[in-house]
Amino acid sequence: MTIELITFDLDDTLWDTAPVIASAEAILRQWLTDNAPNLGGVPVEHLFSIREQVLREEPGLKHRISAVRRRVLFRALQEAGYDQWQA
Repeated sequence: MTIELITFDLDDTLWDTAPVIASAEAILRQWLTDNAPNLGGVPVEHLFSIREQVLREEPGLKHRISAVRRRVLFRALQEAGYDQWQA
């Protein structure tokens, strides 16, 4: 038998995901502070509002979490003054 699909359970039925996600977010924020200081201090609420805007513009991304995340970060970096090549 070969493995054809691996899925991740993010609704806390098999394991508590909240601490892992919170840790990943903290690591990302620290990386942004170190590597993109113009964005590092932006409130997380602003990133949430960008996410909502991205999903309104591209509703087909609703279940493509990585794609949404990349677009949010790209837009936030541009808003913080980074050009598209830096973002």
